[in-house]
Amino acid sequence: MEKRAEAEPQQEQAEKKNVIPLLTPYKMGSFNLSHRIVMGPLTRQRSYDNVPKPHAILYYSQRSTKGGFLISEATGVSDTAQGFTHTPGIWTKEQVEAWKPIVDAVHAKGGIFFCQIWHVGRVSNQDFQPNGQAPISSTDKLLTPQYRANGIDLDQFTPPSSSAPLKFLKL
Repeated sequence: MEKRAEAEPQQEQAEKKNVIPLLTPYKMGSFNLSHRIVMGPLTRQRSYDNVPKPHAILYYSQRSTKGGFLISEATGVSDTAQGFTHTPGIWTKEQVEAWKPIVDAVHAKGGIFFCQIWHVGRVSNQDFQPNGQAPISSTDKLLTPQYRANGIDLDQFTPPSSSAPLKFLKL
């Protein structure tokens, strides 16, 4: 009997040594995560007219786990926040309503879901801006053109409005 009693603490210690920290629970503020694996934001560019579509319900719910943490794709805070086509927003009632079933699907699986809000600032051009206006930025400095991920196409940026920093207060 004594040998069996001694073996149990040794076995528990061995099991503790084999625990992978990434898979252990974590308390993040008031949120209890069941593990430390996070699905970070992935800009999908599938929200035509800047409204999340029903397929996003399946996309996010498939990646949800009980106590798992997901961060939405970058989500524009205003019509001036855009720098890419087909990215979702939260500045209209229609957009907010479209996010609700997505969030509900993640929560139904016990997942924790945060919205990554964004405004691209000067990383934009007038083609993405309302009425072709200059992008709103905290600076009036123009970005240097940059090659896209395909290594062929060159992104061109429009100089931001020099009075643009004051416009941020309206966002």
